[in-house]
Amino acid sequence: MKKKARLVAWITVATFLVSIASYAAWSTYSFVGQVAAPGAGGRGTAAAGEGGQVLKKEEQAELVRFLGGFLEKRLARDLEGARTFLSEKAREELREPGELIGVSNPHYSSYTIMIMNREGPERFSALVRITESTTGEGEIGYFDEELGLVYRDGKYQVDSLRKSPFVNLKERG
Repeated sequence: MKKKARLVAWITVATFLVSIASYAAWSTYSFVGQVAAPGAGGRGTAAAGEGGQVLKKEEQAELVRFLGGFLEKRLARDLEGARTFLSEKAREELREPGELIGVSNPHYSSYTIMIMNREGPERFSALVRITESTTGEGEIGYFDEELGLVYRDGKYQVDSLRKSPFVNLKERG
């Protein structure tokens, strides 16, 4: 129980420090804090994913910074900036700008890093939720995106993206 309490406290402090250091008060960043829990074999919570391995604290912080930078470029519709986070494989697969930065309206408006896992020695995965808004209407829906990440040449790179179907909040009532 003490390990779990320490993990929750660390995630809270790390999230606060990263958000202050990275972005202004109006930031669109949030981190739910579901990561593979120490001693739980990647099953820290049901949402932490199956089969993930424990992430070291330094890796968690680095991944949050990396993902935050990548997702902020996408929200800003900075195609060239977002492409710098991609591996060569992902650059080849994601040739259409809309696949990476969406369209102008509706547009990507916020994101939540929901899950981060280690999949192998230099492979990681993350599940993020990207919310879309329409100018004048606000949030209209979201999609979840699974990111495959690699650590290569001393840096993280997005190696793959897989989007879930869009959930339209306006149709739900």
